Amino acid sequence: MLAAKNFMLGQRKSGRVEGDLSAFRAYDIRGIYGKTLTERIAERVGMAFSAFLQFAPLVVAHDVRLSSQSLKRALLRGLTAAGSDVIDLGLVPTPFAYLATLKADVAGGVVVTASHNPPEWNGLKLFRKGGLLVAEGLGLEEVKELYLKGISRGNKEGKVYDGKGLVSEVESLLLHALNESLVGEVAVDVGNGSCALYAEPLLREAGLKVTVLNGEPDGSFPSRGPEPKDDNLQPLARLVRERGHNFGVAYDGDGDRAVFVDDKGRILPGDITLALFAKHYLQRHRGGKVIADVACSMAVEDVVKKYGGELLLSRVGHAYLLNAMVRERALIGGEIAGHFYFSELNGIDDAIFATMKMAQVVTGSPLSGLLEDIPRYPSTPVITYDCPDERKFLVVDRLAAKLESEGYTIVRLDGVKVIDDEGWALVRASNTLPQIKLRAEAKSEEGLRRLLGLVEEELKALMLA
Repeated sequence: MLAAKNFMLGQRKSGRVEGDLSAFRAYDIRGIYGKTLTERIAERVGMAFSAFLQFAPLVVAHDVRLSSQSLKRALLRGLTAAGSDVIDLGLVPTPFAYLATLKADVAGGVVVTASHNPPEWNGLKLFRKGGLLVAEGLGLEEVKELYLKGISRGNKEGKVYDGKGLVSEVESLLLHALNESLVGEVAVDVGNGSCALYAEPLLREAGLKVTVLNGEPDGSFPSRGPEPKDDNLQPLARLVRERGHNFGVAYDGDGDRAVFVDDKGRILPGDITLALFAKHYLQRHRGGKVIADVACSMAVEDVVKKYGGELLLSRVGHAYLLNAMVRERALIGGEIAGHFYFSELNGIDDAIFATMKMAQVVTGSPLSGLLEDIPRYPSTPVITYDCPDERKFLVVDRLAAKLESEGYTIVRLDGVKVIDDEGWALVRASNTLPQIKLRAEAKSEEGLRRLLGLVEEELKALMLA
């Protein structure tokens, strides 16, 4: 395995160079391939990130997108030119790269992926050891500054090492973390994404009977697109019902999100799944902490209280949830989008492991029976409004100011959350797309309509202003 070492490199010159910064976003670097994200940008980011981590050894991986291998080659040129040695993991789910840093003597890594974005997009996820993302407020601004200044070539060029053996170690890590043989039948829609080569063999080795949908890796995403949503998961829901599976699960493009379907074909919101996981963990570790994003249902709080746990809220996004998991030593964490963070994996979110844990939760029984214990409140799905990147955060800030001036209770942990006796409504700017998102929940249908009407009216007025 690659050993850490001190790099004795010459003076690196800096000369400020113009670059397209629109791809630098809150969580990662992401843009439309060939327009806002190119090989030139990837190479410069590689040099900047190597410098940011003091030219230490790194891991690199890519997803199935048609542009990913070309971007990865450019990224590798930049990383090695600056002086970093690199372990190339090849095509793997994003969580495998995070987990690989727990097994190798490296400082972090990069995955070439745009996660759930449409096929024409791509991106670079930068992270430290343990999968801690280099995101907004967590170092990405420094990488951007190094990108702009420019990093000259090091005196000694780094080397690229084959990472197949390290990938095998990650697979063993997942099975060891589960620590038991599973029973049951599951249907898995891998969506032609990065889990295509790994989900079925791992789940079978864990003891499950598996039916696979859209199992060929294909960066054009011919089956349903890289984002699992209610309107494209109906084939999975039908399959689960018709074949009597215990449950079904669908993955996003890079394998860090899991959306579950019960045996009746009902698609579970991520926060209801989190409530199920929270119950499972707290029954075994009473008093433990659960991390939920600010958009999660009141049902999560109800379940955590019922089973003697402590609920902590976080900003939406891997960077913030994972940091909270590590900082608080939490048992389980989750987001409404289908990210689940596991203490057994040092807080890392992994869709294949989430499938294993769900099989452990249901223990071979139908999933629908367990849902009867989870409260359900009237709520909206996530409502999406198109809004230019340069305006979306300003609109949310103005909405917060307006509602606060009118006497409403608001929380600014992430976007603006309006709270009253009946429930809440959350408005936040997407960190990956030119969109504003709204979700609301209340104890009654009447309370939901009132909250939603209030916030939508104000939001639409500000978007048109």
